Amino acid sequence: MSLTTAAIAAAGIHAVDLRLHGRAVAAVPPLLWGLLPRSVVLSPTYTQLTAFAPSSLYAVPTG
Repeated sequence: MSLTTAAIAAAGIHAVDLRLHGRAVAAVPPLLWGLLPRSVVLSPTYTQLTAFAPSSLYAVPTG
């Protein structure tokens, strides 16, 4: 479950950055987020919250 929510979180971060900054910049934040120490990034609670936050941020301006 942790790996699935990590992929959703990375996709959400990418979608928000793509909308705000364009294609050239959008790949960097998910990459940096994925390179954080795995003990912190892929813990189930942190990953679920991280998957929820960018999805919410993306949904607000798009309606």
